Amino acid sequence: MARREWGSIASMLRPTSQKVIRIAFAVSVGITIASVVLRFALQPGEHPRRQSQDLIFSFLGYSNGMAVVELKNRAKEAVQLAYGYIEIEFRNPTNGSISAGEPYLVSNNSLLAPGALFRESFPPPTNRLCWRASLAAFDVRELNRKRALEHNWLWRNRPRCLFKQYPKLDYVHADTDWISP
Repeated sequence: MARREWGSIASMLRPTSQKVIRIAFAVSVGITIASVVLRFALQPGEHPRRQSQDLIFSFLGYSNGMAVVELKNRAKEAVQLAYGYIEIEFRNPTNGSISAGEPYLVSNNSLLAPGALFRESFPPPTNRLCWRASLAAFDVRELNRKRALEHNWLWRNRPRCLFKQYPKLDYVHADTDWISP
């Protein structure tokens, strides 16, 4: 009986077995890449600000030395202000760069019903640079849907390596026009 030379494992396998091994390897690499992409895609981070079509944020003017702004909710559902403060941004006239200023706390951070107005006044941030006020809000129905996930068995028993935290709320932003000093 002739003695066989033992070479590589691949030379001992049939061509169809080699194809199966290659396909299995490609699938495992694909699953690994997809899990890494999902892991980082679902993490919070800087996302471009989405401007709201339903929230109208306007600068009304100055009254008694205070800047007065108004927010109108034209949406069909109530919204909640996201952070509880109005953000101030400055624009540098020489190079056009935008920088953040001191935020102002909102006096009433309750729900804003459909069609409701919200007025807030605060000391004007500057008398030298162009500035604008902005705020973020979210739909209350979305918050309720995401809170309902906490009671879902699948969400409570999710793989923590992929979904570490509560799903991010989808904020919308509203800005005033640039205000000249």
